[in-house]
Order: sequence, then C-alpha cells, then structure tokens
Amino acid sequence: MKIAVVLSGYFNTIRTNDKNAGRESHKKITSLFKDYDVDYYIHSWQIEKKDEIIDLYAPKKSIFESQIDFNITEKDTCDNQIWFDEGFDRLNTMYRYLEIYKSLSFFYSRSSALKLIEGDYDKVFVMRLDAGHRGPIGPDFPHNYKFDLDSDKIYSPYWNQLNIGLGDMWNVMNGEDAKTLSLIYDKVKSYYQIDSDYVYKMLNGWPMSEKCNFNDTAKEQFSNVCLTDRTPELMTYPKWYCINNHALYKYFFIDMGMYKKLRFI
Repeated sequence: MKIAVVLSGYFNTIRTNDKNAGRESHKKITSLFKDYDVDYYIHSWQIEKKDEIIDLYAPKKSIFESQIDFNITEKDTCDNQIWFDEGFDRLNTMYRYLEIYKSLSFFYSRSSALKLIEGDYDKVFVMRLDAGHRGPIGPDFPHNYKFDLDSDKIYSPYWNQLNIGLGDMWNVMNGEDAKTLSLIYDKVKSYYQIDSDYVYKMLNGWPMSEKCNFNDTAKEQFSNVCLTDRTPELMTYPKWYCINNHALYKYFFIDMGMYKKLRFI
C-alpha cells in the first residue's frame, strides 16, 4: 500500500502560541504510519522551521515560504470583509478571529501541499502540521482510522458540528479525490463573493442543517441531521458567519459532488 501524507500550515499552533505542537504532532503522525510505505508532502508558512521539519519528515517535496499577506494579493476578495462585517460586533465576540485573509491562508497552504503530489497513491492523508497535538482522543487526528477501509470513500472527523460544517483537521481519500481537493483555494475565493451560491445558502437555507436560534447552547445546531432521515427546516446564519472554514469545507464537498462519499469516524 502506497500512502501520501500531505501536511500544511504552521508547525506550531499560532493562536495558542504552542511551540511544542509540531513536534508532538510529528510523534503521532509518524507513529500512525510506521508500518507503511509513506511519502510526505509539505507546505509551511514557517521558513524558520524548514530545517527542523525536513529533518523530522524527510519530505519528498516541500515548499516553505513567508506568510503571504492576502489582504494585498487577494485585495478584491478580502475587501468583501466590510460587507460581511455589517452589524457584527467583532470586538465583543468569540468569533472575532473570523477573517477572510486568515481563511485564505489556510486553504492556500492546503492546496499548495496537495499540488506537490507526484505519482499514484492508494491513500492520501490530508492533515495539518499540528494535527493531533491536543491529546490522545478528539476529532483533530484520525485515531480510529483502519487502513483496510474502502478507498473509494472519503473519511472525515466525526464531531457534533456537522450541521454547519466539516472538520478540516484531516481527511483520508484516494489520489483522484486528492486532486479535486487541491482546487479548494480557488473555489473558496469564488465562495467569498457576496453574490455566490455559498453565501446565498448560508443566509437562506444551509444544506443538511436544522433551524434554531443562533447561539452557543441551542441543541439543534449539534443534532448532526445529515446522519438521520429527518428533513427539518434549514438553518440560516448571519452573513458574518459565512467566514467559516468548516462551512466552506462542507460546501466544497457538496459543490464538487463529493459529499455523498464522506464517512465520519
């Protein structure tokens, strides 16, 4: 079995300033694949960590570059932040970190890493460089993945937020689906246009969701209705909440006809 492991983003967890995240993740990642033929492909924003990361993973191909300022390089898209933020009390909410340029940074790194893949692979693991550092269980690492699972399916973290979106911490898929996923950066830029179908659905009826009051405690938002036979009234969200990587990830899989291949573990 030939496996590609595609890693992207920051080696350390920037938001929490966790300087040990990358090394802790490396232990878990390499342990997972210790019995398999694996090639690593890496894109990282941390040039200063290049030697350390290459020493740890010996990637087949890699790109290390300084953080791009997407507010400049994708100014037209990022300027839509003004429209999305109308009526949003950013400074007094836990959602103050939802910004287009940060979202583009995540998807650019993931797309860039996926585009490095050379040759054919039976399975492709797509992961963050800091995947799994939070502990022995949880949705941020494929703890329960079995290597004999059907390669025609796409495996994604099971968590209680499937109504709004998919966990983007990791996925497992075949090579062809990985090629499709490599297109996500350009797709996300199109989703961030204020007249996009993505924005329309978030504001008027989000697929596979359940209507409830938009707050942190409404139980309906954690009902994972996609795993049931129910067809409740669909949820609608405030427009500032469109800046949500998990929702964007879910919509990409719907848009590209890949959602029905998903299995949650």
